Amino acid sequence: MTRWVVGVWCLLGALTALADDPVFSGPQVGEKLTTFKATAFSGPQAGREVEIPGPNAGRPTVLVFVHEITRPALQLIRPIDHFGAKWADLGLTSQIIWLAADPAQAEQFLERAKKSLNLKIPVAIAPGGIEGPGNYGLNRNVTLTILVANEGNVVANFAIVQPNETDAPKVLAPIAKLLGKAAPSMDAIKAEVGTGRMMSRPEAARPAESKQERSRPAPDRIGALEEKVAALTEALNEARARIARLEGTPPPAPIGGRSLPDIGNGTRDPELQRLMRQLIQLKAEQSQVDQTAKEMARWAGDDPRKKSELAQYSKLVIELGYGTEAAKNALKAMAKD
Repeated sequence: MTRWVVGVWCLLGALTALADDPVFSGPQVGEKLTTFKATAFSGPQAGREVEIPGPNAGRPTVLVFVHEITRPALQLIRPIDHFGAKWADLGLTSQIIWLAADPAQAEQFLERAKKSLNLKIPVAIAPGGIEGPGNYGLNRNVTLTILVANEGNVVANFAIVQPNETDAPKVLAPIAKLLGKAAPSMDAIKAEVGTGRMMSRPEAARPAESKQERSRPAPDRIGALEEKVAALTEALNEARARIARLEGTPPPAPIGGRSLPDIGNGTRDPELQRLMRQLIQLKAEQSQVDQTAKEMARWAGDDPRKKSELAQYSKLVIELGYGTEAAKNALKAMAKD
């Protein structure tokens, strides 16, 4: 099992290296920030149409465009959100811009996840789908586009395909410089954000088990390790699929991890496999289940073959008993279609 975990991380590292070619998204360093309109979800203008960057465009500004929300992306957004709110008194203007194919669904998701996200800086929903405002030239294949600007000009641009918390120091450094502050280290970020988890290292890379952990019954320890392997495998499959999209090639078939049933003589669509794995995560919250179920419905669309395939697949997964209660309810609904 340990060799499998190490192997997964080695593969993730290799795949990340393949994606290290420069990726561009949005205005580059030296270019001006242009204005676009969005609907404020939170903040003092909540519910109204607002202009971004708005009246404070000449001040130090941070714009975080969320093309896709994932757990690793949220781990990076949290410290930016924390310091964005903290440094507001120093003249920093910060804004999170949510991009989605369906703004109404995005608003519903944000409303449901408001407490768990617990974002302090204003959030707005922009038109233009996941590509965002047309005048910004954003790249739909990245997960986050983060722009740092001063006096209306971009001073730093981060187009991040696979974000995680370890990106926080390099993103916060140019912001701190604009404000005359020392760039926070990873340790300082962890201390301030107070996540209660080891942000600098993935779960599988933690130190040896504590005495208390070793005293747990073997089945419990095995179950916990299987959860870690499933999470690592999901991350690996997401990385491989994202790299394929960047290279313009078909997504590879998912590998390893939790075994999912075949779907008879139907096509084993890699995207459907990925979404099903995401749906049956043991720690998936209701909001995550709802969002994944919607993505599965969009995958099927009005295609009779795909709708039938999704229904058959859902029935088989129900029979095997995978997923949380929320996931099982979603599977039952899809099995009826």
